Amino acid sequence: MMTSPVKRTPPSYPGDEAVLPAQKKYKQEQTQNSVSLSALSDEVSVENVLPGPSSEKAPIQTGIKSRKVSESDQAPGGAEVLAALKLHSVSLKGTGGCARFSPDGSHAISITSGGSVCVCQFSVGNWRTAAVITHSAIISNARFSQDGTRLTTTSRDGQARVHHLIDGKWEQLLDFNCDHSVSDGLFSPDGDHVVLKSRYVVAVFGFVDGRWRSLKTIPYDQQVHSVEFSPDGCNLIIASEDRTCCIFGLVGGAWRKQASISHLEIVLKATFSPDGAFLATASAENVTLFHATNGQWQKRTDLAHDRLVTDVQFSQDGQHVLTVSEFYTLKLFSFVRGKWRLKRTINHSDFVHGASFSPDSTHLLTTCADNKVRIYGLEKGRWLKESELTHTNWTGVSNFSPDSSRFATYSRGAPVMVYQQVDGDWQERAKIDHSSEVSGVQFSPDGHHLLTVCNSGNEHTLNIWGLVRSGQTA
Repeated sequence: MMTSPVKRTPPSYPGDEAVLPAQKKYKQEQTQNSVSLSALSDEVSVENVLPGPSSEKAPIQTGIKSRKVSESDQAPGGAEVLAALKLHSVSLKGTGGCARFSPDGSHAISITSGGSVCVCQFSVGNWRTAAVITHSAIISNARFSQDGTRLTTTSRDGQARVHHLIDGKWEQLLDFNCDHSVSDGLFSPDGDHVVLKSRYVVAVFGFVDGRWRSLKTIPYDQQVHSVEFSPDGCNLIIASEDRTCCIFGLVGGAWRKQASISHLEIVLKATFSPDGAFLATASAENVTLFHATNGQWQKRTDLAHDRLVTDVQFSQDGQHVLTVSEFYTLKLFSFVRGKWRLKRTINHSDFVHGASFSPDSTHLLTTCADNKVRIYGLEKGRWLKESELTHTNWTGVSNFSPDSSRFATYSRGAPVMVYQQVDGDWQERAKIDHSSEVSGVQFSPDGHHLLTVCNSGNEHTLNIWGLVRSGQTA
């Protein structure tokens, strides 16, 4: 049990897209079985009655003005007829795959294997290349703060940097070095703290009096798998191979250890629910849920799998939990009448590449190595399969658009396809051709722009498209 520090009111911000981490140590075995989707299971109670998570949703923030869709913009049935207009394109040396918009929609970044991050900016109605940030080694990740004015870049040579947008230019304000590859750098919701994760060290910095200062260095003897701030920014959770999940709290400006939760096996992931009321950990064949009660974290639920659990995530409203195991199985749990209940088990015949909830928490997208994208919808408390899209090659999928009405897919040798829900059916609304292989797609926070990443030889190209009514200009 632990005592939580006094919480402050968190800002509203959209969540990052969910991407299942590659667990090299636990490589999935291929199977030749055909796809088998289980029927809806009976509701199974898995915990004692307790208060439910908040269903209040945070509004999406965006730095781009949204255009309302009029009736003349719609095709029969209410669907928009979309066209994709290329607004910006930049090419860099080295292959790339990781790219994302800033949470406020004012910037976009793309990471290349050549040790560089390309930063694009939306200004005066146009996209432009604002900066190219370089490292001496391969860059492992790059992330924005929620307001889009700060950026972390981390690299495999043990270096991490924090950049600030000052007078329209990106200036480096922190240079951190350690003996091991730095795999990620995350900002707290208010952007005034940053946690840097390397293989065996977690370092926390705070922005005080105009500069970044070291607040806490946490060494580990075994590999660190995940780090995450709580939604209010007052807690930090670390999952590691030493079979613990450690929680640190911000008390009086200092990060202090509040609890260490022991597990029987290594902990691959630990994550907070969007309202901060629940904490989920993934370890071996179990996901364990903890609930914050009277300032203390108490164990409430074990959600069991038959094989190693590789991912766990909450829906945006905190009412649903998705778990993914290495044996191609997903399970959906919903919080109903004070209890977490198993609502559906979804079996696949091959490795699951990714799974994500829609922002409105009513849909689920899954992508699998069988070249299929599956969409499930929540209807009257049940998760029902709505559609299955088959591609001829390996398939990836974008995040949902902010209004949850669209998503995009990409596949080797095929165009990027944008789908929209029309009268309960997911239909193709736009097709975007590329001259080279696409390796990533993402919607902007306002849903009107689409980012695509493609590779040709040793060249990497970032494209930003405007989605408009067919026949209109952006």
